[in-house]
Formats: sequence, structure tokens, C-alpha cells
Amino acid sequence: MSNLTPSTKLDMLKADLGFFDSSLPAVLGSYLEQLIATAEDHLRQDGIELDDASVSDSQLCAAYAAWLYRKRATGEGKPPMLQRMIRNRQVHLATREAAR
Repeated sequence: MSNLTPSTKLDMLKADLGFFDSSLPAVLGSYLEQLIATAEDHLRQDGIELDDASVSDSQLCAAYAAWLYRKRATGEGKPPMLQRMIRNRQVHLATREAAR
């Protein structure tokens, strides 16, 4: 079992975006938390069951939220790495369910 805390995804997102200083404005911190919640919702809509105790699921949520943060300025599509992470997770779930 992993020692993940509720702020793990937020910490991963901050690091991904280069916000290493813990004294972010409260508004930005709240916005980043909303992006994580949005990322989780989008992943669930894609059929991905998230496990809060999984480091890789936390990383997937943080990567998705980082893309949401960045795309607001650029409008770019999902990067190939994020697409692969999502697809791999979907395939893993599908094969696990098929084995049952």
C-alpha cells in the first residue's frame, strides 16, 4: 500500500507545471484543485476507474490536469504521452474485466 495523501495529485500537478514554491496564491491553488477534479471526471467518462491509492492513477490525473491548464492558452490537443497513458489504462481495465 502506498502512502499517498489527498494532496499528492496537487503536488504532482504543481511540480509538472513548475510551481515548486508552496506559497501559491489561494486562487491558483483552488483552480489547480478544480482542474484535478475535472481531470478525474473526464477520465471516469472515458471508462477509467481511478484508485486514490495508486501512484500511477495519481500521476495520470496530474498529467491530465496539467494538459487542461496548458491547453487553455494554446488550445492544443492531448499530447501523445497522455493519450498513451489513457489508452493503456483503458486496455488494462478491459483485459482485467475480460479475465473475470
